[in-house]
Amino acid sequence: VQMPCTPASRKQVEVDVLLFFSASFNAWPRARLTAQRVLDKFHDGHFRWGICFENMYLDTASLSRTQDRYEPILQNRDLLWVNGPNRQFEAAAAAVQNPTFTDNEYELFYLMEPDSVPWQIGWLDMISHELEVRRPFAVLGSKYHGYKWHDFEFKLPLPLLHHLNGNAIYNTSHELTKLMFGQLRDEAHGLWNMIPFDLRMGQM
Repeated sequence: VQMPCTPASRKQVEVDVLLFFSASFNAWPRARLTAQRVLDKFHDGHFRWGICFENMYLDTASLSRTQDRYEPILQNRDLLWVNGPNRQFEAAAAAVQNPTFTDNEYELFYLMEPDSVPWQIGWLDMISHELEVRRPFAVLGSKYHGYKWHDFEFKLPLPLLHHLNGNAIYNTSHELTKLMFGQLRDEAHGLWNMIPFDLRMGQM
């Protein structure tokens, strides 16, 4: 794991880490135990990268097994194929806006999906600098730059081709962000729920 910050820049901007689980910990006690061990190690100073963050918290979307679904193979015929990630994102955004795990108030949050692996040393410093330079913004991120689409990129619809990747910085105080979050909540039980949240926000 690359160091998020450099020793000279550490904690120039106070950043907290929120470990946000999708399912209920009552249904997954081993997951709760694993997450708690990470939390304890952070507070004990076990992680070298811990110096870059002010605090670490743990919370969950508490989705049921029927809600917590992600089955890409069913994306063309099942309304709930991506319901788990969609509802987890919705719950995470709500948790940041009205946290119960801390008295802190947050205006921005960076969604870092589980398969996101930073390659750049000082990546947190770079993000902190970028968000200051780019203000004001609703969502700050980038398009997909991987190689998987190269052979058929010309066939992709424009919203998919140009949407921002879900790993992005979200400004919860921006009116456009509030509007998109509200729209996602309203569409949770309709056909639009078949679209991953980041692509759906790009369509909006």
